[in-house]
Amino acid sequence: MSARTLIVIIILMSSSLVFGKNNIEQTNDNHYAVGLSQINTGSGHGAGYTINGSIMRGRKVLEVGLICSEREARISGGDFKYQIMLGNLNRIQSYNKLFVPYVQFNLVYRKGMSYSPEVVKLGTENYSVPSHPGMISTIGHYLVYGNKIRIFNKIYFDSSIGFGFYLGSLDKVNGPGTIGIHYENSGFTYSFKVGFGYAFN
Repeated sequence: MSARTLIVIIILMSSSLVFGKNNIEQTNDNHYAVGLSQINTGSGHGAGYTINGSIMRGRKVLEVGLICSEREARISGGDFKYQIMLGNLNRIQSYNKLFVPYVQFNLVYRKGMSYSPEVVKLGTENYSVPSHPGMISTIGHYLVYGNKIRIFNKIYFDSSIGFGFYLGSLDKVNGPGTIGIHYENSGFTYSFKVGFGYAFN
């Protein structure tokens, strides 16, 4: 076998591998799912429950839903997620992969009642004075790492943890009282989610 023939064979094999991978990656099939989760963003609103619908094309997932406040038992905000799934695409889309990690950008809007006391300084002493409840709202931006673990054929367990910042009407005096760095009307804090999902196709 000549060197020219060997080079042609190597080029043909390499091109088939490359183009074969591109054909897999560029699939236009849509996959739909719904999820129910508990969420806590550390922005002072406490825990909430989300119900989300999602659409996946290739590795990309767009997820939108509503947040119900655990403390107030009412709809209190919205949830937007943009995910990129990690791992073998064929196995992800055929639900043959048991453990699917992902990275995500999460935008969370929440609005609810604040019952934080007002801190008053008299001389050298600080006193907590009961304040009238007031409406507070925040919008948070979080970078998240998560995992989906398949339990049954199309039912999966979903959990994630992230870090980001919020903007809104909370402040460091009447603020969240949660882990993080809180300034006047903004702060850096965590996000955490745990729940379940069902994939329709």
